[in-house]
Amino acid sequence: MLRETQAKSASYDARNDTLVVQAEDDCGQSGNRHAQLLLDAKGYLVGVDLDGAGMGQLCVMLRPHEAVESQVKATVQVSSSSVTVLSAKKSARGDERNPYV
Repeated sequence: MLRETQAKSASYDARNDTLVVQAEDDCGQSGNRHAQLLLDAKGYLVGVDLDGAGMGQLCVMLRPHEAVESQVKATVQVSSSSVTVLSAKKSARGDERNPYV
């Protein structure tokens, strides 16, 4: 079963080329995790699907799944309720204003 939580915010750090997504709930196990970046038709981040087994799988969503047009495999860093997308400029247009934030 898939758990879902809403994102409260997303902010880009140009110096580190990271996009930090703050979730409403705890994201589970901290550290580097395999994930799928959920992107809209223009390549903007809609959500992050944190790979996990059973109830360990969690989606952190900026917008509903209906906006998702593609997925990109990624490694993200998870710490408490934050998910950090690495190489965000290339993978999720992180350096541009996200229309879902």
